Amino acid sequence: MISAGFAVIALVATGCGSTTTDSPPTATSATASSGEFPRTIASGSDGGTVTIDAVPRSIVSLSPTATETLYAVGAGEQVAAVDDQSDYPADAPKTGLSAFTPSLEAIVAYDPDLVITSTDLGLVTSTLAEAGIPTLLVPAATSLDDAYEQIEQVADATGARRRKATQWSRRCGPGSTLPWRAFRIAIGR
Repeated sequence: MISAGFAVIALVATGCGSTTTDSPPTATSATASSGEFPRTIASGSDGGTVTIDAVPRSIVSLSPTATETLYAVGAGEQVAAVDDQSDYPADAPKTGLSAFTPSLEAIVAYDPDLVITSTDLGLVTSTLAEAGIPTLLVPAATSLDDAYEQIEQVADATGARRRKATQWSRRCGPGSTLPWRAFRIAIGR
């Protein structure tokens, strides 16, 4: 198992060759696989959803975990403001915003087209929804599976998953020697 993991890492790290060994993956969701917006994303742990009309260009993060995830999935350029608890990455646009004492006026001042938060203190999601701002509620993960699912949620909500898949398919898509299973792992599918 460990040697298989190293093989995947080696394939991903070194790039791709020129012959196909596996068949392409099948899409699990037309919207998620196509990268089209609007898209509806699961939000919160109560079965709620949020609809995002277009690729977000101005994201406000009210959660340190969400901030790190945004940058990890490649959506850092879309981040307009992060809360006062976010300390990584160091160049994130840290502000005085607080998820613990959210201020609608302060959040709206950043003109966000998506807000991501881990808590709904002060009914942030409903208040921002009334203002027409979609809010993705990503509560604290309770398992490793939850953490991976939340990374996928953030990537889907920001359009980062599609950008990453496009980059990888150019390097490692049909015609490469990288097995499709490793390709799917590398892009988070």
